Amino acid sequence: MLQINEAYRVLSNAHLRKEYDKSLKDGGPFTATMPAAPAVESTAAAPMRAPSKMKVGSEVADTVVGGFSREFKKDVTAASKDFKWEDLKLEGFDWGAVASSWTARYVIGMRGFGKADMPSAKKFATYCSLAVESNHHPLKTTYFLFFFGFQKAVDQNVPVFMRRFCANESGERAAGPACVVLMDVVRRKSLLCGPRPKDSRYDKLLHSLGMAR
Repeated sequence: MLQINEAYRVLSNAHLRKEYDKSLKDGGPFTATMPAAPAVESTAAAPMRAPSKMKVGSEVADTVVGGFSREFKKDVTAASKDFKWEDLKLEGFDWGAVASSWTARYVIGMRGFGKADMPSAKKFATYCSLAVESNHHPLKTTYFLFFFGFQKAVDQNVPVFMRRFCANESGERAAGPACVVLMDVVRRKSLLCGPRPKDSRYDKLLHSLGMAR
């Protein structure tokens, strides 16, 4: 709770948000310090207090992405009303959901990271593999859509890695059709990685989320 409060304190203050954005751009540490107040004359002597400092850095990033992830789940279920979503426990994910039709199942999940680097991408791919293996249906085709949320992009190889993860030589994962969406939660931009399965309801899901290509 303290980290959440600190995150909102930083992001709701124009000066602190500016300094935080600068730290993301420069790649340096961020210290949540307010600028010194202008000097005023006073007839009574009062003890001086040093400005409070609290290094938040990655804690703020992780908290912001986690908060966005929870809100995004509400957006997904609200936008894709033709799907009757049920909560699904997916190891390593912030949340997961599943919807079914007579012939298919649709599994979605999201995990947020402070930054999109290769260690995070490999960890995310591991969780995706576990989700595919544990939710593959013997009678129905199961389609997977995984959201990789991040606040700071640091490695241009991540999209390439995600595309390779989603497709094999034939253009589709053998264990089940899967796509990964890279989501920049600061700039509100997304990138769909992987071959899009040939399924009308899957297309409808992507359209409802504004991610059809």
